[in-house]
Amino acid sequence: MYRTLTIDGISQTELGFKINVEDFDEFISSETESVVLGNGIFKDKSHKRKTISKDYQINIPDATVEKIDTLKRWLLKENVHFSDYSPDRYCIAYKILIRSTKRVVSNLYTMSVTVEMSSLYYSKTQKMISSVGNKITVDNTGTGKVYPTFEFRAPTDIKMIAFVHPQKGAFQIGDSISPVQITAGTSVFINLENNTVILGGNKKIYVHTLSKNWYLDTGKTEIGVIVNSGATIPSITAKIRETYL
Repeated sequence: MYRTLTIDGISQTELGFKINVEDFDEFISSETESVVLGNGIFKDKSHKRKTISKDYQINIPDATVEKIDTLKRWLLKENVHFSDYSPDRYCIAYKILIRSTKRVVSNLYTMSVTVEMSSLYYSKTQKMISSVGNKITVDNTGTGKVYPTFEFRAPTDIKMIAFVHPQKGAFQIGDSISPVQITAGTSVFINLENNTVILGGNKKIYVHTLSKNWYLDTGKTEIGVIVNSGATIPSITAKIRETYL
């Protein structure tokens, strides 16, 4: 099956010359120790990343030394976004290896390539959801779990704010008897995947000791928002990046 590859944001159609990419559909599941690469790296419960290896054959008609050099520079990347079948989804290519390059006939060359990649694909666009009162209803239409983020600007001083999952507990900052944790007018960004709270652009950890950094399964989930007495519930924007197994 022929594929159109995109590596690190550059499609094969942008190389300046034509290539054909054939997918051999050979998968090898494996697990290696996880490496922190920022958002988008899936880790299972044992903190190991799940990877697959996939082989491709690249045909280069009218090949020249310059074209082959350009192709190698495009391919030889590590820990980059990689897409091979959907323009709307990507995975993480941990390493791209060129196994061989050979001339078939005249100036037609073939290149055998192996890509070690994440087992999950991610949507290229984030889904944004606005709160309604004290509720945020998120519909995860992917096939894998996702960790949401929350953004808001505090309308009043807040001692405590909690984001409550109906089955998995609450992600909570502060409590009702603590000092003010978020002052009025402060911008707040919360990332449940890595338990991070950023106040006014500065990374802070004001997370309650019993807080849960839960994730969302597929389907609709109604998240409740609670603040301390006397505070006003902010208007909140939740974001998710759907994943596909």
